[in-house]
Amino acid sequence: MKDRVDFQLMDYTQTSFPDESFDVIWACESVSSAEDKTRFIKEAYRLLKKGGRLIMSDCFLTSDGQSDPHNWIKKWGHTWAVANLSSTESFVKNLSQAGFGSTRVDDYTQAVQRSAKHMYRASLLAATPSELYKIINPRVSRFARNHYKCGIYQYKGLKAKLWEYKVILSVKEA
Repeated sequence: MKDRVDFQLMDYTQTSFPDESFDVIWACESVSSAEDKTRFIKEAYRLLKKGGRLIMSDCFLTSDGQSDPHNWIKKWGHTWAVANLSSTESFVKNLSQAGFGSTRVDDYTQAVQRSAKHMYRASLLAATPSELYKIINPRVSRFARNHYKCGIYQYKGLKAKLWEYKVILSVKEA
């Protein structure tokens, strides 16, 4: 059983695996952290065998160039260490440009609303203890200082329809 799993730490936009090493690449809420999404897409394409599948679940902007007067998305990214969000449309276009063939996009935004609301409420409850902790421990990291706010910004952005939760399946053509 021990020979079935091999954990390795690498930059997922530039791995040391040989070309066409995998049948499936699964990315769960991780690509939103990539500075350059096209680097991830190109690496996934390189790593997949012909007919291989890239399956992702992640947050995406509702549209390119959307108005965000309260900067909910920027604040969320800053407190949650998300580099930037891509729109689904842009991401799918980049998949096609990289050589991926058929792509299916399923919208699970409704399915995550309940958990986003729970995170929002937990963030509100964490505000006072977090602020007190910062007073007691002034050298705490930027993320520790503000991490509780991510649930607030995430939920407000969701309610403002600034982001969606999608599952994307894209196939490397044979």
